[in-house]
This record gives sequence, C-alpha cells and structure tokens, in this order.
Amino acid sequence: MKILLDAGHGADSYTNGKYSPMVGELNLGDDPTIYKGRFREGNFNRIAAQEIVTQLLAEGYDAQLVTPEEEDISLGERVRRVNKWCDKLGAANVVLVSIHADAAGHGNEWRNARGMTSRVSPNGSKKSRWLGKVLWQESCKQGLKGNRWVPECGYIEQSLYITNNTRCPAVLTENCFYDNQADLRILASVEGRERVIRAHVAALKKYVDTFGNA
Repeated sequence: MKILLDAGHGADSYTNGKYSPMVGELNLGDDPTIYKGRFREGNFNRIAAQEIVTQLLAEGYDAQLVTPEEEDISLGERVRRVNKWCDKLGAANVVLVSIHADAAGHGNEWRNARGMTSRVSPNGSKKSRWLGKVLWQESCKQGLKGNRWVPECGYIEQSLYITNNTRCPAVLTENCFYDNQADLRILASVEGRERVIRAHVAALKKYVDTFGNA
C-alpha cells in the first residue's frame, strides 16, 4: 500500500498568514520552524511529513511525500498527484494524510486553544473515519489531546478540498496550535515534534496492517 504524506502550505514566507506571533521571548533557539522571528506552519508541516516518511520507510512501509517542494503547491495540483497514484495502484491501495498545525487567531496575539484534531470529509469513507479515529487515539497517547472539544468518534467532519477531492482514504491532521505558547514549544522542538511523528507513524502502520490486503 502506498502511504502519501502531504505537507500543507509553503515553507518560510511562501504562504502568508500561517505564522505565530513573534517568539523572541520564548527562547526557542534556532529551530528550523522559525523564520524571521515567527513560527511558520509550512516549515513544521514539511519537517514532520518528511520524518514520518523516513521512519515508515525504515520499517519497510511504502511512504512518499506528495509535496517535496519548498514553495506552496496548489490544492488542485496536490489532488492531481494523489489521484495519479490512485489511478496507478487503485484507490483502495493508497492512503493520504495531510499534515498541518492549527491557529485560533491570525498571528497577532497568543491564544488559549490547544491540542490535536483529525479532520475527515463529511463524505469520507469508513476507512478515512477509521484512520481519523486512530490518529486521534495515538495523538492522545503522546499527550497531544489539549483542551479542544473532539467528538466521541475521534475526528471532526469538515469539508476540505484535499480530503473531498482525493479518491483514496484521506485525513487532514491539525497538530496543536502555534498561537498557543505551550503548544508552540511542542511544535518548535525536536522532542515535541517527535511526539507528533510517533502518533502518525503508529496510526499509519495500524492502517496498513489492517487494510493492506484490501
């Protein structure tokens, strides 16, 4: 089974608005998620997605990035790349996770919201919903639950272009809030990011081990 990881948005300043308030007082050092004094979501997404792929490959799973570029790739192109694999292998033999981090505001002030959520299309398949729930469960094991309300099913239904239009099972994850200082310390540290990565690797391994012979 082909596991596809989509790194949302562009790195550094390629995507406007996807950044935290200024982080100078937090003493985060020279973490690669920081660019011009702010955490950049696209940087985190790329680091996390690449490491998830690396770890899955090391364990013998077939994983690949959808968006290896630094610049922001359009949603239409992302969907086209995923569906090309669906055409080649069959949609049942492909699974997609799109990696993101969340924000409660617009990068102007620190907020209180914390935690990870997984998002599934309202028309998402049973496999998409299964994976969304397992991603949530594995994230909770890593201490990423936060204070956000999450439905009992373990995922939020949300109409998002990439999960709506890719033909394979697909989930989008919002991994903590970069405009919350406590969550940002998770996102902007090697140790914290490893918790996010472990949750995704564990969930995707379970998915392939469960549905890989579909």
